[in-house]
Amino acid sequence: MNAINETNEINQMNQTNETNVLWLAWFTTARDQAALDLLKAAWEKKKEGFYNLSIPVVFVSRERGESRESDAFMDWAEGQGLTIEAFSARRFQPEQRKGDPVAWREAYDRGVGRLLERYRFDWIFLAGYMWIVSPVLIRKFRIINLHPAPPGGPQGTWQEVIWETLRKRLPEAGAQIHVVTEALDEGPPLTYVTFPLNRIEWAPWWLELEEKIKRKGWDAIQSQEGEEEPFFTQVRARELSLEFPLILWTLKTLESGRLAVQNHRVLWNGEWLPRGYCLNGEIKGEGRRKREEGSKNVQLLQKEADFSDME
Repeated sequence: MNAINETNEINQMNQTNETNVLWLAWFTTARDQAALDLLKAAWEKKKEGFYNLSIPVVFVSRERGESRESDAFMDWAEGQGLTIEAFSARRFQPEQRKGDPVAWREAYDRGVGRLLERYRFDWIFLAGYMWIVSPVLIRKFRIINLHPAPPGGPQGTWQEVIWETLRKRLPEAGAQIHVVTEALDEGPPLTYVTFPLNRIEWAPWWLELEEKIKRKGWDAIQSQEGEEEPFFTQVRARELSLEFPLILWTLKTLESGRLAVQNHRVLWNGEWLPRGYCLNGEIKGEGRRKREEGSKNVQLLQKEADFSDME
């Protein structure tokens, strides 16, 4: 492919049909491979025609030279024809950040807001963005974020969420995409996915954990085993496996126009959903389809092998 054709292909990929297009500003710190994997997954789904998505700007809270991971992220994004706005949070007024973090956060976000003024988008999506967003941006833009618990579930970091889930013997876990408000992690849920913890498959893990609690107590389990505790790792693995599908299906659902937010209320076809829209059916249905496709492929390979034996 020559340079002109390659440029035309990239430009066509960034063009979208104006009908039900979702315009998204992508925010990330790009601190690890997972941040790049998520953008790749979202972009691949766009190329497949899964949704009609436009990303007019990718905002990165690091500048070139801060880390190999963020440099690799920006290299890939620019290679896809995406526009990068890089503004280092760590390099921005470090003394103020130490002395008055609240004032620093607002000053930094004012700078971010100025960078975004020339772009058109419906939502900001925090995709591995490691800074707390101040009211400066929250009052100016609509922002969504991932939280690793279902609506009404524990708050805090993902580690705190899992420990609280186990400590309270909650019957389910999961994740949600919520609207960002000035109350941290308390914005209205937009979408969510859950998985049950009260099924027979989890019984051995609960029994093992209960035995350990009797022997040495919660504090010892957390301090001695931490994130390596077997039940903890199982719950985290299941939740992680649902994060990408939740994000991608949320973008598709927003793009459809049936899911809307008015006055901090999430509406589905005009009906208020206090818990947000449940994507269990879509996500688990996609999983079933993939398993069925895999089974069909295995059957085809077996038939080919049978014919091969006949020859």
